[in-house]
Amino acid sequence: MAMGDLRTSRVRWIVVLVGLVLTAAACWQVSRPQPLYWLRGEVRVLAPGAHVDDLPDYEFESGLITFAVMLEREYNGGEPIRLGSSEATLWGAGVRDGDSVLMLKGGNQWVNSFSMPRLLVEVVGADPVAVEERYVAIVGELQDDAARLQGEQGIAPAAQMTVQPVLDHVPVSYVGSDTGGLARAVLMTGLLGLSVTVAGAVIIDRRLGRRRMSVPVLVEPDPQRLVTASNGAVTD
Repeated sequence: MAMGDLRTSRVRWIVVLVGLVLTAAACWQVSRPQPLYWLRGEVRVLAPGAHVDDLPDYEFESGLITFAVMLEREYNGGEPIRLGSSEATLWGAGVRDGDSVLMLKGGNQWVNSFSMPRLLVEVVGADPVAVEERYVAIVGELQDDAARLQGEQGIAPAAQMTVQPVLDHVPVSYVGSDTGGLARAVLMTGLLGLSVTVAGAVIIDRRLGRRRMSVPVLVEPDPQRLVTASNGAVTD
């Protein structure tokens, strides 16, 4: 085997080895189950001047319920997709990273009945800190939407309905690990890694092959032909 061929073979195997190692590391990373954290908090729409700790007699006012529905649709960009009941959870429905803002439903899974101006804010994700921060951001967004919608109607701040969370701090719960789709993810990662490895080896092989062909080959002259040529005669 020529030195050039030996060098090409060595580089090719190095590329393959590095590719296999990186593919194995990626598959191991993908195969690790991701933790799931979940939070659900209740937010209430309150009458002007009311506080969340006040007696709930006013909660049955239709105006508060109607405005809570408006906030729900404002956040979701329209009529939201509802789960079977208010007890159902995002993570139980297969959501691994997301949030929802839904009215507290009093009917069954076939009938939407809202008797109280309460919104359930739910967040699920792999990072407990991010889950809590997302909840706080959603509550702030609901409060901003409430002030903006009423301000557009010319309602003075002192006469506006407000949005307040029931609890100042909602605990984040660990609900398990996400193992769904791990086998498929590992398979796809492995196939992608092998494809990239093979493609890299082929590209390196071709480039080195072209480089060898472009190098001129130096042929040492024949001393006998040089002597003959110096005497004025060339013989084959």
